[in-house]
Amino acid sequence: MPSDSNEPLLNSGSHGEQNDVHFLDRSGPQQNHESIRQSQSSMTRKNKISLATTYVAMFLFFLASFPNYKVLDQYVSRALTEHYNLTNLKRNREDCLSGNNSWYTERQNKIQSEAAQQMILVNLAGLVPQFIITFLLGPCSDHIGRKLALLLPPVGGCLRAAIYVVVVYFKLPYPYMCIGSFVEACFGGVPLFFTACVASIADATTLERRSFWICILDLAMSVANVIANVSSGYIIELLGFEWMFVVLAGAYAGRYFTLI
Repeated sequence: MPSDSNEPLLNSGSHGEQNDVHFLDRSGPQQNHESIRQSQSSMTRKNKISLATTYVAMFLFFLASFPNYKVLDQYVSRALTEHYNLTNLKRNREDCLSGNNSWYTERQNKIQSEAAQQMILVNLAGLVPQFIITFLLGPCSDHIGRKLALLLPPVGGCLRAAIYVVVVYFKLPYPYMCIGSFVEACFGGVPLFFTACVASIADATTLERRSFWICILDLAMSVANVIANVSSGYIIELLGFEWMFVVLAGAYAGRYFTLI
């Protein structure tokens, strides 16, 4: 009988312990959610960069990045034209008008083919490293902040422009340009910078206004592309290819100091 009288007490005690356990289980997820929200808010404050800073940095970066390959392509084509002695425009025009243009056409085709091969090598030299760096630093920027992902690409671009200045000034062989492309790719290049720009805009805007500000980003990129392509031709004619790459290096440096 004593065991019978004690049995409900044990059962009630066990129910009480179960209720306490259930209560703790219910409160545990709430505390976890609150701690997650607090960590996310603190991480957002750490990563947040103002929209004005992001757009100014983006405009300067793409102002230097867009004409990079086009200017390099023009330099390679002009250097090959001088190498094959096609710089005498008056003689070439007379040959074309007289119908004796087979030699001229053959040389032009050869120049275009060699220039295309050189540009393919330059692009391939930086293709793999920049995507590896982007895949590594892109997700890490959620924890360490966006500034590192925004600061590295202009450093690589400035180094690349400096290498191109040396190649153009000393008239080094074209494969040396692949070094500049590889060095820039080791700092992330355009993929890392564009990813960091979109992430910074997402940090600084609400969900309702995010699409609008990303559209403004695309518009600013288009404006930078137009300005860079129009001005690069005049700078080359006035100052030459050496100073054109110096101007590009200056644009990269200016974009770097906007975030320091």
